[in-house]
Amino acid sequence: MAGVGALTAVIGTSMAWLVTAYDFRGRRMLEWALLLPLAVPTYIVAYTYLDLLHPLGSFQSLVRTILGYDSPRAFRLPDIRSMTGAVLLLSLVLYPYVYLPTRAMFMTQAANLIEVARTLGTSRRLIFRRVALPLARPAISVGVSLPLMETLNDIGASGFWASGR
Repeated sequence: MAGVGALTAVIGTSMAWLVTAYDFRGRRMLEWALLLPLAVPTYIVAYTYLDLLHPLGSFQSLVRTILGYDSPRAFRLPDIRSMTGAVLLLSLVLYPYVYLPTRAMFMTQAANLIEVARTLGTSRRLIFRRVALPLARPAISVGVSLPLMETLNDIGASGFWASGR
């Protein structure tokens, strides 16, 4: 749970700051695309990732073909079906729970605080760390509580991934 909480907080908060503080091509589409992991149940994503990343799966077969190896025993990536893999998978599926409230908080923060910091010559990184992030902490903590509850609730995906060996 600690790993999922920390990773969802980092991914969700950084993506929320990216789409609210910066203007770049494709930003509007990215705002909505970042919500797509919520559309698929976690256990389906777990089975799909395992099928793709299995030693006999399409991804590792492609990597072996590119590198010139003939058999799965000659080249093998670390086993994704582990506790680390489960934490990574759950974090990549559940980060939108942090992204949504944090993005809403970044959009509704008082613009005059950020403008004053910019006027004083503060970089965007420092504005994020010293102004925006402390103001968004309540939204981040509420957002992290939802993935933690989902992690406790999702016995299927976590049991499937953690019992890989």
